[in-house]
Amino acid sequence: MKTYIIALSLIALFLTPSLLKAQDVIMKNDSTTIESKVLKIDQNVIEYKKWSNPDGPIYTISTSDVISITYQNGDVDRFAVSTNELKPMSAFAGQMYRAGHELAIDKRALTKEEAEQILNTEQFNTYVSAKAQMQIGNVFAVVFVGSLFWDFVCFARMVDSKDQIEFGTWSDRLMLGAIISDISCPLWLALSGIGKGRLNWVASDYNNSHQSNNISLQVAPTLLNCEMPQLQNNYSLGMTLKMTF
Repeated sequence: MKTYIIALSLIALFLTPSLLKAQDVIMKNDSTTIESKVLKIDQNVIEYKKWSNPDGPIYTISTSDVISITYQNGDVDRFAVSTNELKPMSAFAGQMYRAGHELAIDKRALTKEEAEQILNTEQFNTYVSAKAQMQIGNVFAVVFVGSLFWDFVCFARMVDSKDQIEFGTWSDRLMLGAIISDISCPLWLALSGIGKGRLNWVASDYNNSHQSNNISLQVAPTLLNCEMPQLQNNYSLGMTLKMTF
């Protein structure tokens, strides 16, 4: 049983290489990204070093050219866009699509202010809650990776154990780490997957609402509130089926 748990942890680690990156990601207004190590942020300028050259020169970029910074621990700093920088409604003429954890039009990621400007109330609320779901999923992803490293530490201590009592202690700790991994991994995958699916639904619904004579069928994951009096305020996972004529 212990060997089985160790094997599962090893397999899971190799299946999640993207979580082991430790760079800060700067997203620019044109939706391009810079993998970096952010050194300093002031009111107008961000100082950083390129992740590929940590001993190289210090670069700067204006905060007005940046949408957000995603740090290595999952935290995100977003930079406000002034009202006069927002595009007029007529400028958003392309197809909307999901780009990672963002929505984009014409190869440019939308800010929260722009999304609120062009989406209707239902679409915008879904957009906000979907991104919140993915952020919670990122928390479970960090917990999952941390538990995997803990498993390796426990395994190494078991190998170096001098007596049966010490071996049993580290074996129990390894079991606890495996339980945490088994819980956090599905939660991470489920929250991230549902969040991405809901963002895809927002993009599809926006595109359909801006096309005439269009017939489409959309399916999206959602939370359902039971309307039966005896089961009020109880929620369950379900699917939303929407037809557009």
